[in-house]
Amino acid sequence: MPGTRTAATVNGTPLRKQISIRVIDATGDKASDVILAPATVTDAEIEAYVAAYVAASNASVYRVEVSFVYSGQEDAGNALAASREGVQEVINFLAKSDTDDAASQRAVLRAPLTAMFVTESDQIVITNATYEAWYVAATALFNGGAGGSGDYSSRSSKFSERKGTNNTRQTH
Repeated sequence: MPGTRTAATVNGTPLRKQISIRVIDATGDKASDVILAPATVTDAEIEAYVAAYVAASNASVYRVEVSFVYSGQEDAGNALAASREGVQEVINFLAKSDTDDAASQRAVLRAPLTAMFVTESDQIVITNATYEAWYVAATALFNGGAGGSGDYSSRSSKFSERKGTNNTRQTH
């Protein structure tokens, strides 16, 4: 049985916009900050904020990200208490471009279900239907959805916990 979802449905009506500004200073140090704004803010209002930020900072703004946010109630009671229940326990999935060796994308699945593993191991069963649905959906996003023209294909998946382990890597 998987965890539950309280996040709102991704249906074109976001609750907020998340605006991330990434900067670099003269020494090469990088930082980023996020603002959560009402979904009604316009591109022009975001651009005005970025322009004001640039005018008020010695740092160079090199990236602005705007994301839609569909949020719900944060309640740990909605999550399952099971093996690999922690958000630091992850499956890392790597997809690489078929035409550009330097281009890659990564998706992370936190607190993966036990059914996705060989019993009593950290080896992922890549033919597990739930796992397969997740990685197919991730690959579709990397390639721009059903009508996209991307050329990313799956390369490998591995389980790790707390960034310290290097467990068995499965290739697709």
